[in-house]
Amino acid sequence: MKRYVYPLSAVMLLALSACGPEALEEATQTAEQEPVGEASQASLVLTPVLTPVYMPVAQVYQPPQPALLDLSSVRAWPTRFFPSTVKSAYTVYYTFPTIPSTFYAFGFDVKSYKAVFVVRGQVTQKTAFKSAIDDDLQALAYEASMGMNTGYEDGRQVDVPPPPSPTPNINDLGVSAWDTSKDYYMADVAQPLVYMPSSVVYLQP
Repeated sequence: MKRYVYPLSAVMLLALSACGPEALEEATQTAEQEPVGEASQASLVLTPVLTPVYMPVAQVYQPPQPALLDLSSVRAWPTRFFPSTVKSAYTVYYTFPTIPSTFYAFGFDVKSYKAVFVVRGQVTQKTAFKSAIDDDLQALAYEASMGMNTGYEDGRQVDVPPPPSPTPNINDLGVSAWDTSKDYYMADVAQPLVYMPSSVVYLQP
Protein backbone atom coordinates (compact mmCIF):
# COMPACT_ATOMS: atom_id res chain seq x y z
CA MET A 1 0.00 0.00 0.00
CA LYS A 2 1.34 3.44 -0.94
CA ARG A 3 1.93 6.04 1.74
CA TYR A 4 2.37 9.72 1.08
CA VAL A 5 4.66 11.84 3.25
CA TYR A 6 4.06 15.56 3.46
CA PRO A 7 5.81 18.23 5.59
CA LEU A 8 3.65 19.08 8.61
CA SER A 9 3.67 22.79 7.82
CA ALA A 10 2.41 22.15 4.27
CA VAL A 11 -0.63 20.11 5.23
CA MET A 12 -1.47 21.63 8.62
CA LEU A 13 -4.42 23.62 7.30
CA LEU A 14 -5.60 20.97 4.87
CA ALA A 15 -5.47 17.95 7.17
CA LEU A 16 -6.59 19.52 10.44
CA SER A 17 -9.14 22.10 9.35
CA ALA A 18 -11.72 19.34 9.00
CA CYS A 19 -11.28 18.51 12.72
CA GLY A 20 -12.58 21.89 13.79
CA PRO A 21 -11.06 25.19 14.90
CA GLU A 22 -9.95 23.81 18.30
CA ALA A 23 -7.81 21.06 16.75
CA LEU A 24 -6.32 23.48 14.23
CA GLU A 25 -5.42 26.01 16.95
CA GLU A 26 -3.87 23.32 19.17
CA ALA A 27 -1.76 21.93 16.32
CA THR A 28 -0.59 25.42 15.39
CA GLN A 29 0.56 26.12 18.97
CA THR A 30 2.38 22.79 19.11
CA ALA A 31 4.23 23.49 15.87
CA GLU A 32 5.27 26.95 17.11
CA GLN A 33 6.74 25.45 20.32
CA GLU A 34 8.96 22.91 18.52
CA PRO A 35 12.72 23.70 18.59
CA VAL A 36 14.40 25.09 15.52
CA GLY A 37 16.75 22.72 13.70
CA GLU A 38 16.52 19.06 12.77
CA ALA A 39 13.73 18.42 15.23
CA SER A 40 11.55 20.96 13.46
CA GLN A 41 11.62 18.87 10.28
CA ALA A 42 8.88 16.61 11.64
CA SER A 43 6.78 14.87 9.03
CA LEU A 44 3.19 13.74 9.04
CA VAL A 45 2.35 10.43 7.35
CA LEU A 46 -1.07 10.46 5.66
CA THR A 47 -2.82 7.46 4.18
CA PRO A 48 -5.48 8.44 1.61
CA VAL A 49 -8.81 7.02 2.70
CA LEU A 50 -11.27 9.08 0.67
CA THR A 51 -12.33 7.88 -2.77
CA PRO A 52 -13.41 10.66 -5.19
CA VAL A 53 -17.05 10.60 -6.22
CA TYR A 54 -17.30 10.55 -10.00
CA MET A 55 -20.24 12.01 -11.90
CA PRO A 56 -21.08 11.91 -15.61
CA VAL A 57 -20.01 15.14 -17.28
CA ALA A 58 -23.35 15.24 -19.08
CA GLN A 59 -25.03 15.75 -15.70
CA VAL A 60 -22.76 18.46 -14.31
CA TYR A 61 -22.12 20.65 -17.35
CA GLN A 62 -24.51 23.04 -19.09
CA PRO A 63 -23.36 25.09 -22.07
CA PRO A 64 -23.73 28.87 -21.92
CA GLN A 65 -26.64 30.22 -23.93
CA PRO A 66 -26.06 32.41 -26.98
CA ALA A 67 -27.88 35.70 -27.47
CA LEU A 68 -31.62 35.50 -28.11
CA LEU A 69 -32.62 35.87 -31.77
CA ASP A 70 -36.09 37.39 -32.23
CA LEU A 71 -37.44 36.14 -35.55
CA SER A 72 -40.14 38.79 -35.55
CA SER A 73 -37.70 41.68 -35.59
CA VAL A 74 -34.95 40.48 -37.97
CA ARG A 75 -35.12 41.34 -41.66
CA ALA A 76 -33.77 38.00 -42.84
CA TRP A 77 -33.30 34.66 -41.13
CA PRO A 78 -29.88 33.00 -41.14
CA THR A 79 -29.18 30.75 -44.13
CA ARG A 80 -28.65 27.91 -41.66
CA PHE A 81 -29.39 27.71 -37.98
CA PHE A 82 -27.21 24.61 -37.53
CA PRO A 83 -23.84 25.12 -39.26
CA SER A 84 -22.05 22.28 -41.02
CA THR A 85 -19.56 22.04 -38.13
CA VAL A 86 -22.00 20.62 -35.57
CA LYS A 87 -21.77 16.96 -34.50
CA SER A 88 -25.45 16.69 -33.51
CA ALA A 89 -28.48 18.96 -33.91
CA TYR A 90 -31.31 18.95 -31.36
CA THR A 91 -34.02 21.61 -31.21
CA VAL A 92 -36.40 21.95 -28.25
CA TYR A 93 -39.60 24.04 -28.52
CA TYR A 94 -41.68 25.74 -25.83
CA THR A 95 -45.07 27.45 -25.96
CA PHE A 96 -47.16 28.74 -23.05
CA PRO A 97 -50.91 29.13 -22.45
CA THR A 98 -50.22 32.54 -20.93
CA ILE A 99 -48.49 33.78 -24.11
CA PRO A 100 -50.06 31.66 -26.89
CA SER A 101 -48.78 33.91 -29.66
CA THR A 102 -45.08 33.24 -28.92
CA PHE A 103 -42.79 30.21 -29.12
CA TYR A 104 -39.20 29.64 -28.00
CA ALA A 105 -36.69 27.29 -29.61
CA PHE A 106 -33.33 26.16 -28.24
CA GLY A 107 -30.80 24.49 -30.51
CA PHE A 108 -27.99 22.32 -29.13
CA ASP A 109 -25.02 20.41 -30.47
CA VAL A 110 -25.22 17.90 -27.63
CA LYS A 111 -22.28 15.80 -28.80
CA SER A 112 -20.03 18.86 -28.61
CA TYR A 113 -21.69 20.19 -25.42
CA LYS A 114 -22.60 23.48 -27.12
CA ALA A 115 -25.66 25.69 -27.39
CA VAL A 116 -26.07 26.84 -31.00
CA PHE A 117 -29.04 29.22 -30.89
CA VAL A 118 -31.94 30.57 -28.83
CA VAL A 119 -34.91 31.77 -30.87
CA ARG A 120 -38.16 33.55 -30.09
CA GLY A 121 -40.87 34.04 -32.68
CA GLN A 122 -44.55 34.37 -33.37
CA VAL A 123 -46.54 31.14 -33.46
CA THR A 124 -47.40 31.99 -37.05
CA GLN A 125 -43.66 31.66 -37.82
CA LYS A 126 -43.21 28.30 -36.11
CA THR A 127 -44.06 26.14 -39.11
CA ALA A 128 -41.61 28.03 -41.33
CA PHE A 129 -38.92 27.81 -38.66
CA LYS A 130 -39.43 24.06 -38.24
CA SER A 131 -39.15 23.69 -42.00
CA ALA A 132 -35.83 25.59 -41.91
CA ILE A 133 -34.55 23.24 -39.21
CA ASP A 134 -35.68 20.23 -41.29
CA ASP A 135 -33.62 21.61 -44.16
CA ASP A 136 -30.62 21.91 -41.85
CA LEU A 137 -31.02 18.32 -40.65
CA GLN A 138 -31.24 17.05 -44.24
CA ALA A 139 -28.16 19.07 -45.19
CA LEU A 140 -26.22 17.73 -42.21
CA ALA A 141 -27.19 14.14 -43.03
CA TYR A 142 -26.17 14.66 -46.65
CA GLU A 143 -22.83 16.20 -45.67
CA ALA A 144 -22.17 13.28 -43.33
CA SER A 145 -22.99 10.73 -46.05
CA MET A 146 -20.61 12.50 -48.44
CA GLY A 147 -17.81 12.56 -45.87
CA MET A 148 -17.89 16.34 -45.48
CA ASN A 149 -18.86 16.13 -41.82
CA THR A 150 -17.62 12.79 -40.52
CA GLY A 151 -18.41 13.59 -36.89
CA TYR A 152 -22.13 14.26 -37.36
CA GLU A 153 -24.39 11.70 -35.67
CA ASP A 154 -28.03 12.68 -35.38
CA GLY A 155 -30.61 15.45 -35.01
CA ARG A 156 -34.19 15.89 -33.87
CA GLN A 157 -36.92 18.44 -33.20
CA VAL A 158 -38.77 18.08 -29.90
CA ASP A 159 -41.94 19.88 -28.76
CA VAL A 160 -42.00 20.03 -24.98
CA PRO A 161 -45.35 20.21 -23.13
CA PRO A 162 -46.01 23.61 -21.58
CA PRO A 163 -44.46 23.82 -18.10
CA PRO A 164 -46.74 24.62 -15.15
CA SER A 165 -47.36 28.23 -14.14
CA PRO A 166 -45.73 30.56 -13.47
CA THR A 167 -43.95 30.78 -16.81
CA PRO A 168 -40.20 30.20 -16.30
CA ASN A 169 -37.67 32.81 -17.35
CA ILE A 170 -35.37 32.33 -20.34
CA ASN A 171 -32.52 30.93 -18.25
CA ASP A 172 -34.74 28.29 -16.65
CA LEU A 173 -36.03 27.35 -20.09
CA GLY A 174 -32.46 27.00 -21.36
CA VAL A 175 -31.53 24.62 -18.54
CA SER A 176 -34.67 22.54 -19.12
CA ALA A 177 -34.12 22.50 -22.89
CA TRP A 178 -30.52 21.34 -22.46
CA ASP A 179 -31.62 18.47 -20.21
CA THR A 180 -34.34 17.47 -22.69
CA SER A 181 -32.03 17.54 -25.71
CA LYS A 182 -29.32 15.67 -23.80
CA ASP A 183 -31.80 12.95 -22.81
CA TYR A 184 -33.00 12.54 -26.39
CA TYR A 185 -29.44 12.45 -27.69
CA MET A 186 -28.41 9.79 -25.17
CA ALA A 187 -31.44 7.72 -26.23
CA ASP A 188 -30.87 8.22 -29.97
CA VAL A 189 -27.12 7.62 -30.03
CA ALA A 190 -25.34 5.16 -27.77
CA GLN A 191 -22.47 7.19 -26.34
CA PRO A 192 -20.30 6.30 -23.33
CA LEU A 193 -20.45 8.92 -20.63
CA VAL A 194 -17.17 10.50 -19.59
CA TYR A 195 -16.77 10.43 -15.82
CA MET A 196 -14.96 13.13 -13.85
CA PRO A 197 -14.71 14.09 -10.16
CA SER A 198 -17.89 15.85 -9.13
CA SER A 199 -16.01 18.20 -6.81
CA VAL A 200 -14.28 19.90 -9.75
CA VAL A 201 -16.01 22.28 -12.13
CA TYR A 202 -15.22 21.45 -15.76
CA LEU A 203 -15.95 23.84 -18.59
CA GLN A 204 -15.33 21.19 -21.23
CA PRO A 205 -16.45 17.55 -21.42
